Amino acid sequence: MLVKIIGGGPAGALTARLAASRHADWTIEVFETLPPDDTFGFGVGLTRALLHAVQVADPVVFDRLMAATFPFSSASFRLPQGTTQFGQFHSGAIRRSELLRILLESAAEAGADVNIGKSVHVDDLTEEADIVVGADGLSSSTRARFAPQLGVHQSNGRGAFIWCAADIELDGTVFHPVQTSAGTFVAHAYPYAPGLSTFVIDASVDTLERAGFVNRTWESESSSDEEALNYLSEAFGALLKGGHFFGNRSRWTHFTTLACDRWSYRNVVLLGDAVATVHPSLGSGTKVALESAIALVDYLDTVEGQPVSDALAGFSRSRRPSVARLQERAARSQLWWESFSQRLHLSPSRVAVAYLSRAGVVSLDSLAKTEPALAANAIADFADVPVDDVPDSNLTDWVLNLPLHTEAIKLDDRRLPPPSGHDAASGVATIEVNSGDAWGPHGEDYLDLAREYLQSGATVIALHGGDTRSDVVDRLAVAERIRIETGSVVAVRARRDHQDIVADGIVAGRTDLIQLEGARSRPVSKFNSNSLLPEGSVLAMLKAAVNAARELEAPSGVAIVDATGLLRAWVLMDGATPLAVEVVPKKARTAAFSGLPTGDVPAEISAQLATASQTFVALPGGLPIVIDGAIVGGIAAGGESAENDVAIAQAGLDVLATL
Repeated sequence: MLVKIIGGGPAGALTARLAASRHADWTIEVFETLPPDDTFGFGVGLTRALLHAVQVADPVVFDRLMAATFPFSSASFRLPQGTTQFGQFHSGAIRRSELLRILLESAAEAGADVNIGKSVHVDDLTEEADIVVGADGLSSSTRARFAPQLGVHQSNGRGAFIWCAADIELDGTVFHPVQTSAGTFVAHAYPYAPGLSTFVIDASVDTLERAGFVNRTWESESSSDEEALNYLSEAFGALLKGGHFFGNRSRWTHFTTLACDRWSYRNVVLLGDAVATVHPSLGSGTKVALESAIALVDYLDTVEGQPVSDALAGFSRSRRPSVARLQERAARSQLWWESFSQRLHLSPSRVAVAYLSRAGVVSLDSLAKTEPALAANAIADFADVPVDDVPDSNLTDWVLNLPLHTEAIKLDDRRLPPPSGHDAASGVATIEVNSGDAWGPHGEDYLDLAREYLQSGATVIALHGGDTRSDVVDRLAVAERIRIETGSVVAVRARRDHQDIVADGIVAGRTDLIQLEGARSRPVSKFNSNSLLPEGSVLAMLKAAVNAARELEAPSGVAIVDATGLLRAWVLMDGATPLAVEVVPKKARTAAFSGLPTGDVPAEISAQLATASQTFVALPGGLPIVIDGAIVGGIAAGGESAENDVAIAQAGLDVLATL
């Protein structure tokens, strides 16, 4: 097998290392135009999940990365109104140049032919090579060559950012806004070497225009915006403590979000930023690149003898859904940062909770386990009670049981009664939400509509829409803007198994109330005990669910059953609770037999199932598997939190659409 790799970045270099070390009979060639020391950028963060994936794939490379990694684990918001700190953040960071050096040298050591300073085009390689890997970055000529076949989607963010570094060693990840005469600049930074830290600084276009940092020209491609770096060094002087920002081709730019419908065409496959980008506020660009490289070589290991085009297409179908989920979270994170200045009225602990819950992944109940002090302080600040009054667990219920007393409405708890339409009697106006871009054009439309309703006498704005977790997160984003700009009471409609993220939203200032949906009817019309759940579908779902659990850093048990309740697949991940062995298969059977998400099973059905057998349990995290309109089984996950269980099971279901 002859494999030619265009690009020696993280994705290309690790692909070369793994392919060469596992297949001594393969010929691996890498072509990279720049040596590692000439790379753009400074430090890159390494998460625990990423390092674990590398350790499993290549223990030698893992040891080398760990030896070069600058460790840290804490994070803090340093705001004008105070500071709050929390932990469990990254495992450390590494110089980008050192990361590339380790990977390229390891590839060469394994037998790959690494060509530095040599530029090639995909058309020159496809005839001779069995596989061509396009890992040539955001400006990929490989992607441009096959854009129509790949289905490329590309867009730029509204805000701008600059990537730079400073000669100061921070004590962990720091989020820090500064207000200047031009506007707000927000830094997220972390140390990556002794005496050095990397910074990504965000600002709106309006702020940059007032500061004079638009429509600039440069002497060369390697020039940095020294005027901006000097300006920012002064603005962030209190944080830098005498230090100074320095650049490496550092200029204001807009983040480009890139996604492709397909990652391969014939014998060409794309990896890394060439095919999918992740906003730096999620810190996962390097994670996606390295984990995709591991996934590609792992996949090729299992399909030897299969036509190359089929194997690469199979890899694309298996890997793309998990990256798409990460990109969705990153897009929400990007929108949150672009509107960060709107939250500076919150206490530091509430800002931190708003940050951690911005993508709908982290809940108050999960924070009660990982960051109990942060969760308690945020809730105490919101409820205006002593922190000792906040319980240690069941925070979602505690928040939803708090009363709401305003001039417009008085309720004993945070649950708005079921909808009755927009009329004078109810005072509740309903808006259908189908976009989470609250601060963009769609958000303007929702805001205008809310103002019209309020002027017509409405006292509460209730946001309705789809019933997925992602839909609820969209509504919470829109609710936040309506609350901030109108001062009105806002409710978000959600299913009972999604009430945790609405409780997060209440504490984070996104909404005031939840409007619970009633018990849902059976979602499909057919149940056929003879319906087949194909083995390929079972394995694909199991792999996707496990990958999602790793991305969430949530070791879990995952079970898949067929329509008869027969266990078809089961895994207990390292670090998962042993209780999952008992509970998770029961959740999968409950979903299969009820036809409902297990968090939505009505009490009467739950009681009937429990009476009939002890093999059922109505806890969140189980979902029915539906193929061609028929329930063919159930998938369930069980770990540390209900919201992660649902997300992991949903990841398994999502892969069905790609098969």
